Amino acid sequence: MFPVRGDWQGVERAKAICATCPVIDSCLEWISRNPERYGIWAGIAGKEITEERKRREIIPNKAKHGSRAKYTAGCRCEHCTEANADYKRKTRNTYAAF
Repeated sequence: MFPVRGDWQGVERAKAICATCPVIDSCLEWISRNPERYGIWAGIAGKEITEERKRREIIPNKAKHGSRAKYTAGCRCEHCTEANADYKRKTRNTYAAF
């Protein structure tokens, strides 16, 4: 579910619906393996999803914080997000030369 950003009542309603959903376990498994940045999944969202991925050890421990690899694995900390943005800028500049 995708409540409007900042609509905390909508978020709480979505989480309440998730709590009664018969496929919540399958949904949690899916969101743990697929880094989706938006929406409520299995009653969790945003940083809660990242924490669940860490708990399940899906985010590789070998990847360093501040790297695109860690970002790709689902970490959305400030350092990994910046590393991903740097990669995109460099890639964009490389293709712009053609």
